[in-house]
This record gives sequence, structure tokens and C-alpha cells, in this order.
Amino acid sequence: MAARTSTTAFVAGVVAAAALAVAGSSDAHVGAASQAPEPARFSITIDGYEIASFSEFGEMTPGTVVLRRGSTATSNALRAWQEGVARDAVLVMYDTNGRPVARYHLENAWPSKLEIGGLKSGSTEVAVESITLCHEGFEIR
Repeated sequence: MAARTSTTAFVAGVVAAAALAVAGSSDAHVGAASQAPEPARFSITIDGYEIASFSEFGEMTPGTVVLRRGSTATSNALRAWQEGVARDAVLVMYDTNGRPVARYHLENAWPSKLEIGGLKSGSTEVAVESITLCHEGFEIR
């Protein structure tokens, strides 16, 4: 059974899992274990269904995780979760080849804030959507 982990260890776990993924690949070369792969995306899964995908893992404080992505149509499942109750969720980190390299079970998680960055008329910038997830603990699985 996975041990409960502190928030500080969460970030260390992401880096360690990514380094292990590189070290375990068949084409890893000498020194690759010390170079963590660049995470390509993060997803939130509830009851086995991916409800949202994000490109950036933002700030983290005890009990919260912030994820960001280019603004898209927010999924109905994510919107329903925001309006519903706390649920256990899984945060999965994928490498650039689409392979999961780390998996974190968030206990009693819920989206506490959804922000969409503003745009100016005529701007070519992409709006950034940011979601803050609160949780009551997590386990590395």
C-alpha cells in the first residue's frame, strides 16, 4: 500500500518518477537517469475517465495543486465536478511520447477556482485557463 506523502515530497516524486522512466527506457544512455524528461501534459481522471488535460503544472501549496492550459471549451465533466462534491481523482503526468510516468491519487479533491485569462481585442495571444484543485491528501501510486 502506498504511504501518504507530504506536499513537498509530491514535487520530488514527480521528478523521481520522470527520472526512473528515462532510466528504464531501452534507449537510455549513460547519465540519462540524472536528466528528468520534460512532462508533456497532465490529466485529471475520475472513475477511470479523463475529464481534463493540462500542459502546465503550476504552483503547489499544502492541500492545493494548480494546473494550466491554453483556454478551450471547458469539459462538461469538469464543470459538473466544480459544481458537485469532493471526489477522489488521479493526476497523471505523461512524457513527450504519451507514456504515463507518474500517477498521484488525490483524496477528496474538488476544483475550488477556475480562472480564464482575459484577452484584448485584436490580440493574437492565447487565453490561459487555470484550475486550482484542493485535496485532503494524496498518495503516489
